Amino acid sequence: MQILSYRGPSAPGGVSSAVTQIFEQENSSSEWWFIEGERLICRSGEGEDAHYALDSNLIENHYKYCNNFLWPVLHDLPQFAHYSEQERLCYKAFNSAISFRLRNVDEDNNAFFVNDYQFALIPNLLKNSAESFVFWHIPWPKYVRPEHVDAMTELALGLLHANVVGFHTDEYRQNFFNFVSDHIHQFSVQLADKTIRLIDRT
Repeated sequence: MQILSYRGPSAPGGVSSAVTQIFEQENSSSEWWFIEGERLICRSGEGEDAHYALDSNLIENHYKYCNNFLWPVLHDLPQFAHYSEQERLCYKAFNSAISFRLRNVDEDNNAFFVNDYQFALIPNLLKNSAESFVFWHIPWPKYVRPEHVDAMTELALGLLHANVVGFHTDEYRQNFFNFVSDHIHQFSVQLADKTIRLIDRT
């Protein structure tokens, strides 16, 4: 299994601890990808690291978009959100740069567990080359302002191309279902079995 999270095994907090347990339970073929400074690190199950340099401007603006815009919007605090088109473009470019590296992994070990909202676009970017499974451990907002719908649709489309998405609570899942139903009409929400399906228009 390939694990992708923003913080690595040395980071504080429950999420990193939980991912560490998953990583340690896997066999030696597992790999953990995470960000450290200006590098993407790939740590193998045998404890060896590979390092890939990332553009410092890309990292800085991706970080700003996540914290200045996505974090307050996702937590239903849009009044505190600051939107920057440049930061959004860097968020997209950051996800593209990461997916470029992920597409080059061994074909026999290319199922990805994607853990953080910093990588919400990854499932869509990997849809033709790998399976992806997401745990969305922060809220999906109950209400999205009209001016924020386009940016949030971008995130939702990323998640909709994962094989499975797990939400932290039923409320967050329902908020996501409501958003898709209201704004992304090429997908159909199936409440009975808690799935969302791409509508076949052929």
